[in-house]
Amino acid sequence: LLRGHSTIQVRDFFSLGLDGQHGATPGSPVIFARGNMLLCGIGALKGLVYTNKAIIFEENGAHSQIFADELSELLQDRHQRHVDMPLGHDVGGVEEEVNVDLLDRHVETADFEMIVVEKMLQECCDSFDRRYLIYRRMLQHLSTNEGEDDASSLLRLVPVRDSLQQFSMQIKETREALLTLLDNEQDMLEMLLTKKSEAASEASALDLHLHDEVELLLENYVRVLNRTYNDVLYLQYRLASKQELAAIALDVYRNTLLRI
Repeated sequence: LLRGHSTIQVRDFFSLGLDGQHGATPGSPVIFARGNMLLCGIGALKGLVYTNKAIIFEENGAHSQIFADELSELLQDRHQRHVDMPLGHDVGGVEEEVNVDLLDRHVETADFEMIVVEKMLQECCDSFDRRYLIYRRMLQHLSTNEGEDDASSLLRLVPVRDSLQQFSMQIKETREALLTLLDNEQDMLEMLLTKKSEAASEASALDLHLHDEVELLLENYVRVLNRTYNDVLYLQYRLASKQELAAIALDVYRNTLLRI
């Protein structure tokens, strides 16, 4: 693979967390251009994205396969809509639009590499939302679990607290990676592989305002991550309050025993 793609450096694979040292924990999120490709490591998904194909690494085989199947279906649907009724098709002076969701609306006009990046970001945010719901139900169960003594409650809360802390750090890292990218217009321009290729073939300069497409995309998912991160922070506050109450109850019980 390295011999076939001269723009890839060995350190890039380390950046994607493909050195086998991260185990089941995703590495730090990365999105950056390397010549005619993008290296993307978002959540559990890692891959190389070109103008007309993507290589998704099977660190988690089942998850990667599901993602690849969904991406393929998304692109096939786009192709079919273009064949049947292109977006904005003018019929008798009336502009008709295909009724699709936010991602699909972007898919209709976006280049291949941006479709893949958005699909990876969407999958990452959806995964975070699913995990948040699991933690919320878990905390609700712990809060309503009757007949459990305070010592047992404290012991059960410790692993939940540690896991929730790690989860909040993953969301924060992903959000900060997108914010760092948003601060660099040149890096956002470099992500537009198809438009770079078209500009190079026409021996023209790339329009600097084209980075707006990437900027709007990233800003949307920063907002989604901010919402999830704030929800997780609220769970952490609730968990800390429950731990404090359990600790106070234990102290009261211990003091009562000492007075007997």
